[in-house]
Amino acid sequence: MNGVAVLKLALESVSRELERELDGLTANHLVYRPTDEANTIGFTAWHIIRMLDGAATRVVPRNDDAPLIWERDGWYERFGMEAEDSGTGFDGEQVGAFNPDLGTLLSYSRAVGAEMPAAFDGLTDEDLDVIPNPEQPNMSFGRRLLVFFASHTQYHLGEIRYLKGLQGMPFPR
Repeated sequence: MNGVAVLKLALESVSRELERELDGLTANHLVYRPTDEANTIGFTAWHIIRMLDGAATRVVPRNDDAPLIWERDGWYERFGMEAEDSGTGFDGEQVGAFNPDLGTLLSYSRAVGAEMPAAFDGLTDEDLDVIPNPEQPNMSFGRRLLVFFASHTQYHLGEIRYLKGLQGMPFPR
């Protein structure tokens, strides 16, 4: 297995794990917050999907001008959000006001997941060694993807698992 195949597998795994974590949740589960400043499961899941959307449409294919699925297919309208909203930098009030429908979350996740495999078409292991930003010589393209998969998305999946645990739901095995 080469580096590209490992990264593709990791990205597909995040989508599967997220869907598994969301399976069977109620509207109350999605909006539960242990404090007024905490994220909710619904918000965190949406944020993960938005990040995967960016990975599938722009980051992996290295096309910063490509339209996000979020924008192209009007998902932002279905969520009652602005096209530029990604969740990054939202304050507690904005998080608390976000009340997504589970079906819409899952549909958006599946739409992004359907486009994920094609994002890796033509990507080679040599591409992973490219340094896209000379001001960050230690951050190759491959490392950027690894940090995204191994750190950012896994952190948020852990956050969802923690919030489920606080609501008495067992960790899936």
